[in-house]
Amino acid sequence: MKLLMIYCDRFAYTPSQKALEDQPDCDQPVALPDVLLGMIHVEAGDEEDPVKVEKKLIKNLKWGARKNDTQRIVLHSFSHLSESKANPDFTRGLLDRAAERLRS
Repeated sequence: MKLLMIYCDRFAYTPSQKALEDQPDCDQPVALPDVLLGMIHVEAGDEEDPVKVEKKLIKNLKWGARKNDTQRIVLHSFSHLSESKANPDFTRGLLDRAAERLRS
């Protein structure tokens, strides 16, 4: 897994193109203040030990949020940090589980 974390005073986006057809449509702009942006590239090798990968991802995101004194974290799947790519369903599941753990 590759993880790029960026702290933003303000993070805003407007969805323009859907990457996965089975996901719901979303075209409303969003703006968030005081946020840690986690750009996450899940690699094919990560599928071998998903528990370890998820644990390490959560640990690093929590560290980055504490370091920047924020509780707001955006998880963004980003597939341009490596040539190796995990299955989209595996990536979605990993990010969903990570988001749920971060909420609790």
